[in-house]
Amino acid sequence: MIYVNHQGVLGIMWFDTRASAKNDRYHLYFTASVDGGESFLSSVQVSSAPSFPASEINLTPSPLFGIHSDKTLNIRTLSAYSRWGMGGDYMGLTAAGGIFHPFWADSRGKSFQIQTCRISVEPEEDEKTQADTPRMENIPLNSKIELVYNPITFDAETQTATFPIRLKNISGETLYGPFSVKVKALFPEYYKKYYKDEDLAGFVPEILNASNREKGAGALFDYSTALRDMKFLEPGALTEPVEWKFHFPNLLKADLNLQVEITGFVIQKNEKP
Repeated sequence: MIYVNHQGVLGIMWFDTRASAKNDRYHLYFTASVDGGESFLSSVQVSSAPSFPASEINLTPSPLFGIHSDKTLNIRTLSAYSRWGMGGDYMGLTAAGGIFHPFWADSRGKSFQIQTCRISVEPEEDEKTQADTPRMENIPLNSKIELVYNPITFDAETQTATFPIRLKNISGETLYGPFSVKVKALFPEYYKKYYKDEDLAGFVPEILNASNREKGAGALFDYSTALRDMKFLEPGALTEPVEWKFHFPNLLKADLNLQVEITGFVIQKNEKP
């Protein structure tokens, strides 16, 4: 797919199997030209995981209702993979405000799902003057960001749950990374009124994969790579998911009730003299 944004930047996206030895998996790739197609920037991998079209779900036949007569009765089926090997006609590219928005059929071991993201083509850093660089302020963003959950998985054998969590900008201003989420408490303070310390220890979850390796309060989840190559999060936009993993000592209490704080950057407003 090819699209030219309002700045005259030419964007091209395609499915690429360069990382697949058997050519049975693909990633979405993107490149751009800033000189009308005379030259192109190095291609970049857009998708964060490979798509596998021939998954069990996509290969599963679905029944079709066919025409039959008194002499014959037809049994017909159709699978997503046999009819739409690359996910169908659900691939497109557009742009808004200079930002490219690709849409593609993504199948990461499951059924085809429509995915999208944001792609920004920016000049090299040395082309920007220091005066053009806004001053940034690191602040708590709890009122500006909400958590969005991808499908959660639970392994009963290891009593471990995995929460893929995205950050969504619900404010009206652009937010800048890197973002981080700090776990302030593993349970509300009022729990202490109803549970003894030994009881709390029996059902409070243990954090398994914090960026700073903390297993309880103080644990950090680093979202610095969740924007990929983007430096900001527009209003309404989401980061890629970061997995939070927890071990639950008691299956009857396999629930979360965390208090967290999200921090990131905003453009520092000039104070009036």
